[in-house]
Amino acid sequence: MRKLYSAELFDPALIQTFRLIPTEYLFFYYSQQRAHGNQLKADASRGEELQRLNTELFTEFAGDDSAAALRRYREYLMRRNRSYMKLEAQGVRVFPFLWLQPDDVIEVPCRISSAGPRPKPIGDLPLSVRGLVQSVKAYERSIVIQAAVACSSSQALLGLLEYPMID
Repeated sequence: MRKLYSAELFDPALIQTFRLIPTEYLFFYYSQQRAHGNQLKADASRGEELQRLNTELFTEFAGDDSAAALRRYREYLMRRNRSYMKLEAQGVRVFPFLWLQPDDVIEVPCRISSAGPRPKPIGDLPLSVRGLVQSVKAYERSIVIQAAVACSSSQALLGLLEYPMID
């Protein structure tokens, strides 16, 4: 199980307990203190790392023809993807999630064919993870959207208080 991720993010016992394979991003929810400590020790934030990669990319693009620029861009995407979770190294409803709204967005496994992606039926989420999904969706749909539409910093503050990663 330790080979699932590019970094050691989750204890194998946690994965066995969940009986699910969590996406890498869930590391920030389930290991908040460790993630925060790693970010404090890192040379740069994720945003700073991406800014550095983008600056390098546009410097490399100078004078390139279209084919060379495309090749460089693909190389850039590979470097960018490899940098994901670097800090930690050191719409079809096909499921019965009646507690989600029809316009909620979630990630699900898909089959890819010439007709495009088709979500696989996944069943309902276990109670052990449902609460996290519900609280994130409540945060997304109520407070954050309202704050953005109203350009309201006080609504945004309420959203941050509701968000499960803010202690």
